[in-house]
Amino acid sequence: MEPTPEQLRWLYLKGRELTADFKCLIRLIDIFPNGNLYIVIQPRQFADQRIILYIDPNGGKRYV
Repeated sequence: MEPTPEQLRWLYLKGRELTADFKCLIRLIDIFPNGNLYIVIQPRQFADQRIILYIDPNGGKRYV
């Protein structure tokens, strides 16, 4: 399943924000069959921690 143009736009903007402002590395980007994107983020200061960000097809976001 392909991401929607809105998901790609949001992903680009969020990726720039996370890598620049919060000094995070993006480790993985994938899409579930139901259309949800997920991103695994690693803060540079805390190499052993990960944040998972889910984005639904409507643009809703949830951090885990």
